[in-house]
Amino acid sequence: MTRQIDVSSVSRSLEGFYSLIQSRTGLILNPHQQSHVAVALNDLATASDTRPSGDLFIQLSEHPLTHPLWQQIIDVITVGETYFFRNQAQFDALRSHILPALIHQRREMGLKHLRFWCAGCATGEEPYSLAILLRELLPDIEMWSITLLATDINAEYLERARKGLYRRHSFRSETPDEIRERWFSTEHDSYRLNSIIRNMVIFGLLNLVSDQYPAFENNTIAMDMIICRNVTIYFDREATRLIATRFHKALNQNGWLVVGHSEPQSDVYQSFTARNFKDTVLYQKVASEAAQPNMPIQIQEEPKPASVPKGSSRSQLSSVSTTLLERAPHTEDFWSLAKRAADLEIWDEARAWLDKAERQNPFHAGVHYLRALVELASLNFDQSMQLLRRAIYCDPDFALAHYTLGDMYHRQGAHREAARHWQFALSAIEKSAPHEILPYSDDLTVEMFVELLATRLSTL
Repeated sequence: MTRQIDVSSVSRSLEGFYSLIQSRTGLILNPHQQSHVAVALNDLATASDTRPSGDLFIQLSEHPLTHPLWQQIIDVITVGETYFFRNQAQFDALRSHILPALIHQRREMGLKHLRFWCAGCATGEEPYSLAILLRELLPDIEMWSITLLATDINAEYLERARKGLYRRHSFRSETPDEIRERWFSTEHDSYRLNSIIRNMVIFGLLNLVSDQYPAFENNTIAMDMIICRNVTIYFDREATRLIATRFHKALNQNGWLVVGHSEPQSDVYQSFTARNFKDTVLYQKVASEAAQPNMPIQIQEEPKPASVPKGSSRSQLSSVSTTLLERAPHTEDFWSLAKRAADLEIWDEARAWLDKAERQNPFHAGVHYLRALVELASLNFDQSMQLLRRAIYCDPDFALAHYTLGDMYHRQGAHREAARHWQFALSAIEKSAPHEILPYSDDLTVEMFVELLATRLSTL
């Protein structure tokens, strides 16, 4: 017989539980997550083997996140949105530049070992994608010692990852067709990953906001590369900065950090050196002059195209510029060239292409939005806000423009205006499919954007 408990005390102390959860996990709970937490707490409080809410709070305070009580809560507040070979630009950079250079260096040194860490791996698609890529790049992989660590805070996600059984949803637009054909076998309406790939990955439970890493005990030291994409968007800036600092310590000299395009950069990753590749920027830990490695890795970055003043000849354009302009140029072509320049932080060239795009179509909302981001990166805040308003004028349902403008208002302490624009952003995507990629966002899905907006609104 289930013991009857007065659960009203749980409701009265919810704010205390929310604060405890945020402090232990680093996750900022939005109202949607808070409602799920409230249900989970009531379920725990009414279980036959659980004491009243005051004792439940004490139990959570005393137990580590590996405890079943915590895992029931973590299961309802974490987002496992991922798929195989997500973000083609980053995997292209790994395939064509970073990994070949790293492999060549180790061959020259006679040290055939590599160490990778996927932090916040969710259900495993990301580390398994890296494992497949390594198999393709290393014909003599059996002669190598490869550590591929994958960690997450959610034990249920890790268990699903270990099984290596995936539904069609894990194979989307950027997943090469031959990957599923070569490395998976069909089981009913699912796909089982080949055990050769599964056995390459070591999964483990780890809380990124803890001080448990880097450490020898959990294998989080001397990493050649750390991949942590679309994880810290759910943390506050200070937590993200601390995580970046720990990642820096966990990396080898000249090691790499790969983060999502939607995550904060500049000041958060200032201890790293930004490296530019086609349509993406990755971060490298550069050794100081006092501690240079014997054989530094030579990485060939994508060349930065020269600035394009008026009257420049076609020979001065980058190869991508030539490709796009071989046909009659459209506004989208000029926008794409501007986006490429902006990704490489070549602001003057980005402005030049945007000028061309705006002359061709003064009401192209994406042009004004990208120009706003360029000016924001150049710390021209007033001009950036004006351009965001212009983008919204051209497209009142431009969700990302509303979000960015709301973020700028929030920085100024204008919380009412920030909330208004974040609510507009939510309304703009209410009819969109959860896994649809948000326009002008690289790889931010509607589902992730909703969670991000809810998190920001919860801070007001």
